[in-house]
Amino acid sequence: MGRFAAVAPTATIMARNTRKPRSKSAAKKPASATRRKGRRSGDGERGSLTPKREAFWRAYLELGNGSEAYRRCFSTERMSPKTVNEKASRLLADPRIAARLAEAQAKIAEKHAVTVDRIIAEYTKIAFADAGDFFDWGPDGVTVKDKDELTPDQRAVVSEVSQTVTENGGTIRVKLHSKMDALEKLGRHLGMFKEAANPVDVRLEVNINEVRGAIASRLDRIAAVTATARIS
Repeated sequence: MGRFAAVAPTATIMARNTRKPRSKSAAKKPASATRRKGRRSGDGERGSLTPKREAFWRAYLELGNGSEAYRRCFSTERMSPKTVNEKASRLLADPRIAARLAEAQAKIAEKHAVTVDRIIAEYTKIAFADAGDFFDWGPDGVTVKDKDELTPDQRAVVSEVSQTVTENGGTIRVKLHSKMDALEKLGRHLGMFKEAANPVDVRLEVNINEVRGAIASRLDRIAAVTATARIS
């Protein structure tokens, strides 16, 4: 019994040694190849980005324009504007970049308490502002109302105030934010404007009274914006 017990391990060892060596194709792949494969398939939305792509999404967050962000981070001297725009669009569609942008934008909005309701409220102030709240005009001239006479909502409509002083007095210029731009953005956000699939075939039904009213309102605003008041 002792002899067989001694032989059995030897037989096992011989069996192991008779296995065929692994082929070269089955050899372990280099670590670099494994890492490259992992970056392609396992990144997900939080995968790593090249330094230029990392800089691109940060530039987009600052500029809000994909083409400009691409020009800042990549060499575009030999590219047409169309090519730059296409390349920027492809980067913005990258899930990794989109995820970083969404996260950063959410943090900024939370930090500054920026909500859709607040943005709409600001647009509404501008869109429905009345020039008469800011100026008085008539046969005797134009007068700019004092700041203290305006409410906080009315003051939010003002985009620029400037004063010029001369030997004979001077002028005050008050500029308001664009009423038409605010109306357009509000309408688009609320889904009031529907774009035709083929712009060439667009046909408009126009209410002439509404057009006249819009033109009159626009002229009033232009007159108010460009009005000057003489300083005594």
